[in-house]
Amino acid sequence: MSASYLVLFLAAIFSFHTSALTINITSDSDTKAASAPKVYKIYVSNTDKVTRNNVQLRANVPSQMTFYRDLSLPTVNVCSSTCSTGQVPRWDLGDIAAGQTKIIHALYFTKSNASDEDVTISTSVSYDGISSSIDTEQGFSFSNDVSCVI
Repeated sequence: MSASYLVLFLAAIFSFHTSALTINITSDSDTKAASAPKVYKIYVSNTDKVTRNNVQLRANVPSQMTFYRDLSLPTVNVCSSTCSTGQVPRWDLGDIAAGQTKIIHALYFTKSNASDEDVTISTSVSYDGISSSIDTEQGFSFSNDVSCVI
């Protein structure tokens, strides 16, 4: 086998593993009061033709935010009832069949003293048979400027 075929073969294997699961994150709003939860939906989709087993999702708690474990029900307790910046809750999603999507509703609260800023939600997904996790980052902006309409 020539070196160019070997490179193409390895590239195909690498591409196959990195594209098996995709992660997309959406937000319910860019403007929230500090006391209101900001809901992020994390979509984990199996774009492959085979079932991926023992799928695990991890999502960070961004700066200036807190995460209430009991509202989002992560599987693994990495913090008490409130997770702070830098802690990483984990959800065990089980098996995800070919073409299937599982959705996590992660509720984050903006700290009352937070200033308007951009936040980054970092996620990591792993499953049986993958040597390294699939990592993504998605940026969002938020504002604590909520006006009251009468």
